[in-house]
Amino acid sequence: MVKANLCGISTGTELMLYIGNYPNFKHKKWPAWEGYPIYPGYELVGCVVEVGPEIKTGSQDSGVDSLGPVSGVLMARNSEFAVGDRVICLGEHAEYAKVPATLAAKLPDNVSDAEATLAPLGCTTMHATRQAEPKYGDTAAVIGMGTVGLLVLQHLLLAGVRRVVALDLRADRLEAARTYGAELTINPRTCDAPKELLRSYGVGADFVIETSGAPDSVTLAIDLLRDRGTVVLVGWHVDGINFLYGDLYFKEAKLVASRAIGPDPGIPYAYVRWGSDQNLRFMVDLLAKGKIRGQHMQPSIFSWKELPNVYALLDRSAPDIPYRAAINWT
Repeated sequence: MVKANLCGISTGTELMLYIGNYPNFKHKKWPAWEGYPIYPGYELVGCVVEVGPEIKTGSQDSGVDSLGPVSGVLMARNSEFAVGDRVICLGEHAEYAKVPATLAAKLPDNVSDAEATLAPLGCTTMHATRQAEPKYGDTAAVIGMGTVGLLVLQHLLLAGVRRVVALDLRADRLEAARTYGAELTINPRTCDAPKELLRSYGVGADFVIETSGAPDSVTLAIDLLRDRGTVVLVGWHVDGINFLYGDLYFKEAKLVASRAIGPDPGIPYAYVRWGSDQNLRFMVDLLAKGKIRGQHMQPSIFSWKELPNVYALLDRSAPDIPYRAAINWT
C-alpha cells in the first residue's frame, strides 16, 4: 500500500477518457476501459505504508527445462520494499494506492517526486525504442515533441542512434528538442518535411517513431522513411488510420505498434529480457544518473481538490499546462 505524494496525469490516455472518445467505449474489443466508471492514473509517487505477503508462483523460480540450461526469471518482489520507502508506482489517482511489487520501484534521494512522475512514460518510450530495433549509427525521426516525443528522443540517443530528426508544429517544442539533442528540427507545416530530410542527409530515416496521434502523421512517417525502414506507432489514434498501401509497399516498409510499458514480468529472460518491472527500475536509474532529463517537462502542480478543473484545462490546451500536470495529495 502506498500513500500518495504526487501523481502525474497522462495528457494522452486520460484526456481521451475524459472527453469520451476512447475507441473501446464503442468497440469493446480490448481488455481495458469498456465504459464508465473509470479509475485512471499510473504515475503516482508516494511512500510505502504497508507491505503484503510474498505471492509465490511457479514462474518465479522455474525455467524452460527443454532449453538446457534452465532459463531464469527476473521479477520484482515484495521483499524489495519496506515501510517508509519512497516509490514511483502505477497507482490510480487517489490518496492511497494498492499496487503489486511489479508495478513499483524505489526512488533514490536525488530523484524528486516531480521527476519521478516521468518514469512510467519513460518506460513506454523505452519500450518503443526497443520496438524500433535501432542500429548503431542509424538516423531516426520522431513526430511529435510533447513529453513522449522528448523522452523517445533521449532514449534513441542513448541507444546509439547517430542523429535524431524532430518534427512538430510548435516552435517552442522544436527548440526543446534541440536542447535534448535533436540534430535537425522540422515544422511540417512550413516545408516539405521528407524533402528537407533528404536535402540534409541524402537518404530517408532508418525508422520513424510517431508519438502525436495526429490523423496524417502515419502517411508523413512513411514518407520520411528510407526503403525497408520501420514506422513505430506510440501515439494513440482515436480514429482509423489512413494511408496509401503503395507508399508502404514500394518501400517494403514495416509498421509496428508499441504497447504500453513493456511485456508483463515473470517470463524467462531467455525469451523476454526486459519486462515492465525491469523497465521501471532502469528508468529510475536513468533519471538518477541524469541520462534522461526532464527540465522542459516539469509538471504544473495542482491540489487534489482541483482535479476536475485540471482535466478541463488540459481539454482546451490551456497555457497553464505547457507539458504535463500533476496532483498534490499532501
